[in-house]
Amino acid sequence: MKKNIRNITIAFLVVLALLTFFSNTIMNYSLPEVSTVTVARGSVSQKVKTQGDAQISKDVEITVSGERVVKDIFFENGDSVKEGDVIMTFEKEDNQALAEAEDSLEELEYNYKKSQLREKTDYTQDEKEIENAREDLSAAQEAVEKAEKNKSKLSKAKKEAEKAEEAFEKKNEEVAELQAQVDEYSKMENYEGDVDVDKLIDKLSKAKKKLASLQKELDEANDKVTKLSEKTSVSTAEADLKSAEENLDSLVSKYDKQKESDSIAEQENELADEKALKDIEKQKSKIEKMKSESDFEEVKATASGIITGINAKKGDKLEANSVVADIQKEDSGYEVICGISKRDAKLISKGDEAVIENIWDDDVKAVVKSVKADPEDPN
Repeated sequence: MKKNIRNITIAFLVVLALLTFFSNTIMNYSLPEVSTVTVARGSVSQKVKTQGDAQISKDVEITVSGERVVKDIFFENGDSVKEGDVIMTFEKEDNQALAEAEDSLEELEYNYKKSQLREKTDYTQDEKEIENAREDLSAAQEAVEKAEKNKSKLSKAKKEAEKAEEAFEKKNEEVAELQAQVDEYSKMENYEGDVDVDKLIDKLSKAKKKLASLQKELDEANDKVTKLSEKTSVSTAEADLKSAEENLDSLVSKYDKQKESDSIAEQENELADEKALKDIEKQKSKIEKMKSESDFEEVKATASGIITGINAKKGDKLEANSVVADIQKEDSGYEVICGISKRDAKLISKGDEAVIENIWDDDVKAVVKSVKADPEDPN
């Protein structure tokens, strides 16, 4: 029995030792490994690998200013040139572009001079008509005043004529009555009554004279009424005044509108003249520039380097502003165009240094020139 207990105890201890060993081993494997280093100053670099084809950089394009016909070409692709070397010559002929530019200038100058021949508006006649209308208005105003005075005079003259007529009629009745009495007593022969016939006849004679005088006064009063009646009435004078005012207003309004219209036209003409002069100066500058171009008979290299492209041959007719040659300037280097992902593009900036691998010369240096989207691949 003791022997069995001992064996069980030994087995328990062995199992316990094994479990303890494996437990520590598993724990060690599950824990992360940690190492320590000494902190020091430095820089963190990120690299992006890519590849592409090297191409020669085109630095200078040689162009011609007008239409030309190639006569001779003195260089080929790959030839070295110095600044000022004659690359090609052209046939001697009229510069069509320059001739057309000069014709255009002549046309511009002609049109400008023609525009200066326009007559300036003369307002003398209009101003004279307005002045006459003002005089007519003033005369119409005076006529109204005179008509009003004549109206007062006419009223007074009519009253005087009425009084003269009343006096005449009264005296006429008196003369008629005296005449009847004289006639009656004259029929009586050897009249010896109380009435003094001679005195009655004398009275009749005096009455007739007075009647003649009253007739004259009545005629004069009637003549005065007639003459005053023949003069312009107040209503007619006022109508004439209104007509004169309307005529003056119409002329002044027409005059003002015409001047306003002419002022606008004059401003438009000034703007047109200003533009015409600018166009003339612009065309002159264009012609001077064309004349100053040195490529009428030949074209020269504008920089020293290697010719990478002759874009014409003998006998070709060149268009204006066409490129006749490309020159790679000395020490201009090469370009490598390559693709990278959007994610890598965030790690690169213009001006970063690039390392060229697998090249024959370890001294070759490169710098990032630009980072742009690829239109053929948005990724």
